[in-house]
Amino acid sequence: MVAARLYPAEVLGLNAVMISTMITLANLAQLNLGNFLNRTLAGTGRRAGRIIWISYLVATGSGAIFAGLFIFASRWVSPELTKELSSFWMAVGFTLCTVVWTIFNLQDSVLSGLRQSVWVPVENGFFSAAKILLLAAFIGTQWAQLGPFLAWILPTLLLIPLVNLLIAARFVPDMANSVATQQLRVREIAGMMSWDYLATIAMMVGLGMAPILVLQLAGPIAAAGYAIAWAITYSIYLVSRSFGISMMAEAAADPGLRKPLAARSITIVAGLLLVSASAIAVLAPYVLLVFGESYTGDNVALLRLLVLSAIPWGVTTIYIALARSAGKTGRIAIVQISTVSVFFAAAKLLVPFYGVIGIGFAWLASHLSVFIAICAAESLINPRGVREVLLLSASSAGRLLEALRRRELGPVVPLHHVEAKATAKVLKQEPASLTARRLVTFDNDCQTLMVAGADGVSSTFLKRATTERGRVALDRHVAVVGSLRDDLKGRPELRLLPEILSDVDGEGDRFILQRSMPGTNGRSFYKDCLDKHALMSKSCAAMAAIHASNARDVFVTTEWLQVWIDEPLAKIAALERTRSAARKADRAIERIRELQYRYWSGRNVALGWHHGDFSLGNLFYTGGPERGAAASVAGIIDWDGAASDGPPCLDAWHLALTAESERRGTELGHATAELLWGQGPAFAFRPDQDASSTNEPALVMATLAWLRHLHSNLSKSERYRQNPIWRMANVDWVLGGFKRNGI
Repeated sequence: MVAARLYPAEVLGLNAVMISTMITLANLAQLNLGNFLNRTLAGTGRRAGRIIWISYLVATGSGAIFAGLFIFASRWVSPELTKELSSFWMAVGFTLCTVVWTIFNLQDSVLSGLRQSVWVPVENGFFSAAKILLLAAFIGTQWAQLGPFLAWILPTLLLIPLVNLLIAARFVPDMANSVATQQLRVREIAGMMSWDYLATIAMMVGLGMAPILVLQLAGPIAAAGYAIAWAITYSIYLVSRSFGISMMAEAAADPGLRKPLAARSITIVAGLLLVSASAIAVLAPYVLLVFGESYTGDNVALLRLLVLSAIPWGVTTIYIALARSAGKTGRIAIVQISTVSVFFAAAKLLVPFYGVIGIGFAWLASHLSVFIAICAAESLINPRGVREVLLLSASSAGRLLEALRRRELGPVVPLHHVEAKATAKVLKQEPASLTARRLVTFDNDCQTLMVAGADGVSSTFLKRATTERGRVALDRHVAVVGSLRDDLKGRPELRLLPEILSDVDGEGDRFILQRSMPGTNGRSFYKDCLDKHALMSKSCAAMAAIHASNARDVFVTTEWLQVWIDEPLAKIAALERTRSAARKADRAIERIRELQYRYWSGRNVALGWHHGDFSLGNLFYTGGPERGAAASVAGIIDWDGAASDGPPCLDAWHLALTAESERRGTELGHATAELLWGQGPAFAFRPDQDASSTNEPALVMATLAWLRHLHSNLSKSERYRQNPIWRMANVDWVLGGFKRNGI
């Protein structure tokens, strides 16, 4: 915007083409090292520094070679640029600028590969601010004709040494202390680099030749209009590119999470692009008017076409990142060569009739057609994989929306008169001084509040029933905690239980006050914990001790099987389905029933306390999360789903499944299916691989934990039954596995 206001359209158009050409040459000169560093640097350990400096050296040499070749060939490629680069010093300057931009661009990939992507927007923000200041500084000087180009390159001369000083002094030593997990084999690297680099060349040629094509066909004024429209659009393109780079770096650190990471990226990118592209398309005339009236006219339609093309390209970019992280670089080459081929064919056909608008049509046609081709090809080659990614994306969208509504400390809510009076008595505060906040902003049949006194120190949990079902749940919670405290009297596990300070059951009010638990909630603690296996093992040992407090060997009866197996299966069978889907579900349900009955019938089992929702959200820890072995379980809350006749180790399996779904960002049903049939990444913790484990088979226990989880949710709230995405991800995906794989 600043450049458009400060410089004539002819000057801006020519400088924009020079900048675009320099960027294209710099991208080609990287020899695909950027993608290589993104994908491999995180696992190279102490070799990271050497790899980075060798990459910089190679990129410097290739940048000079590519710039020199272009200057030699410019008389045939772009006569307009030949005039600008005809002098010796201009040619040398352009070559040096290309080398500098090559390193500047490559260092972003270094930061991402070192898992320090947070510094990239900081660096780019400084670059943008400095560029704007320099645009104004060159006005009225002898360098005004090259002002936009110089403003683009000069900030990098400061940023390159600063960023690389940070890389050398801090990030590389940190990486050197980590264990090397990436094996760099020459044949694999050559294969990845060759195909991937071919794809990069194709895309860079398309991006670089487009403004040159406009310059040649329509002149520098039209090139200035295209440069403005493309600059606005490219900022949207960078959204998907940034997510793709981050996804590759995360997948390199944990390859098993490729699909969940891709699904989450698709969800966020698609949402952001739909909103931003639609907004810009609607406001295009006003957006361009900011740059000056001379940039409206045909450029309005051009901008709309370009921003709409960003939507299919955004999803394609995530597909490319997924293929790159899996080493399938041949697919990347096919996608990008096809995109550029369709673009040039469409541009050749449309530009003579529509002028600069034809370039917009060409980009939209190329991105949309390639996106449709990818969807069609993947649906034919790997239909189940496509369904899985779509389901993961849909459930990821649901989890994201719920996360926006669910906050650790929600809005302030008023207390009822009876609640305020009871809480004030417990905290020894005045009722008017109390502040109540919802711990979560999305509840089932009970609301959980954190009530604090005026001193900021005194606090308690208040749990109020909002429905009749909530009243029943609170009654059960109070009864279970009372029974548990009796069974654990004199045992160290007693400290883990909630302490109910007040229990009020009036005509209009049903609530309890519970002492605040010490420590940190399990969700945030687990996220920062380095030794997740040790943390999970301690948690399971604590629950196993509670189970043992009332455990007794019992002969499994038909009544027990009906409660623990038949009732959950009946709830699953009652979910709405088409007639065909119902028949398939019934067959899978019968297989699950056979599996559970075959194992449990006629056995003597030590039945004891079972939590019912033993998950990270209901656990509290003390100690440092950086070492799970040093942490301690401080508390276990929400016992309303507990039972006194649960089998051993069932809570451990429930914790393993919920923690893994939390780690991956997927639904519990998806994690269950991958555990049962070994189709996904290794679990961070499995009870059957823990030293304190009992001998129950994983297939039986994981399936039973899944069953009890579904039964609890379907009994707790109607929203689960009414949510088709939740049903598909948590119910149908597992049932489909039993149908395909049997037992």
